Amino acid sequence: VTVVADRTGAAGSAYYFDGVDGVITVDTPFDSADGDFSIAIWLKPTAMDDNSWHGFVGYQEGTRSPSLWVNFNGCDVGFCDCASAAQAPGGGDGADIPVGECTPPDDLTHQCTTAGCCDCSTATSGNSGNGVSGDGMHWDTRTGVANGNEHGGQRFAGVADNYFVSGEYTHVVWSKAGTACTFFKNGALTDTTVCPTHVDLHANYDIGHVDNFFQGVIDEVSFYTSAMSSGDVSAMYAMASAGMMVFRSEEHTSELQSLAGS
Repeated sequence: VTVVADRTGAAGSAYYFDGVDGVITVDTPFDSADGDFSIAIWLKPTAMDDNSWHGFVGYQEGTRSPSLWVNFNGCDVGFCDCASAAQAPGGGDGADIPVGECTPPDDLTHQCTTAGCCDCSTATSGNSGNGVSGDGMHWDTRTGVANGNEHGGQRFAGVADNYFVSGEYTHVVWSKAGTACTFFKNGALTDTTVCPTHVDLHANYDIGHVDNFFQGVIDEVSFYTSAMSSGDVSAMYAMASAGMMVFRSEEHTSELQSLAGS
């Protein structure tokens, strides 16, 4: 991990991750498994469409804490795993159906627009895809039986399409309020989907890595113990785009201060 200039040009205010072994590990920012949260991050990927996922924030140890990736180039929308069969609606991992036989719900027909593979149960709603694979943001929280989880191992995951351009900064926010998850790109709502009541937590949390490594620059990272509204996110983006610092009272900053442009 190398200290570099941030998106405003301020020296020594962001980190470059090499995509090989670069990672910053901090204490988990989440207060409780069933609590609301928001994750906000500026990032500039420099590796895309290379047949790999690139995890930029999250943690995996058996199950996954809420995690985010630059999407694999094999799919556009939904959650795709082209190395195997698609997953059956509501089944989670291990409940496979033959590739190409995934049938979306009548009211969410856009969920299965990707030829060959998709997961109807966890594809995001409100985003029909732009037909370009590899530029989306994969989100995932693998819910096991820990932390009082009522879902018994059901996987909640998807792809928010059309998020990243190689070499360009994007502001990303994931907000969870109860069982509703919303995703924002550059201050604007892009996707809504169902989230579990409980997420799996671990003692640690990674920046620049989940189960694989991110290549590019990560600037500001903020965690909140409440859900951010659309107004909150658009105001944050406007202020941050103008180079101003943005803090809320419940923000976790102690171990991430160096990633906040200070």
